[in-house]
Amino acid sequence: MARESRGEKARRQILDLNISGLSDAQIARDLGVNRSTVGRWRKGQTSPKKGGKGGKLTRLWKRTNKRLGEGGTVNLTSFYRRVWVSKGQPQLPLALETPPTYSWPANAPVSIMATFSSWLHRYPEGDVDFAPKVLSSTFRDSQSLTRGSNGEAALTDALIQAMTSTQNYPLIYAEMSAVLLKWGKN
Repeated sequence: MARESRGEKARRQILDLNISGLSDAQIARDLGVNRSTVGRWRKGQTSPKKGGKGGKLTRLWKRTNKRLGEGGTVNLTSFYRRVWVSKGQPQLPLALETPPTYSWPANAPVSIMATFSSWLHRYPEGDVDFAPKVLSSTFRDSQSLTRGSNGEAALTDALIQAMTSTQNYPLIYAEMSAVLLKWGKN
């Protein structure tokens, strides 16, 4: 799976900032560009030039409190390493950089999930791939995860638990294809 392009990243960040309450005009003022430029980036018509305002957009996005709205999905894939298990060993930490923190109302059905394009177990007869595989964890007030958590610890726990539950046929390789934060249905 390829990393997202500058244009895709800018589009995702602007949409996140819009959801968090910043208008295109406010984003433009903070970046020192025209509002129409931010609008073209958001629509995917153009993208920030390499070494230009894209870095400033990323810094604005990282320091803004983000909110996950009803029915929303946030792609956090670019914050996580691609290979989670290699030669039977978890590759920790899973996140390459700290994922952003999102908030949502109490009791909202929000979960973080990782999908895998490869999930390889070792059997006496040979290696078997059980992909596609999904690991997920739901954020609820009744559980230990709290609003504002970025979910990395939950995914690490889910991975270790999956590895422990199949010790007779060890997980030898796992390649992640996507990490999503989703607001599901009640």
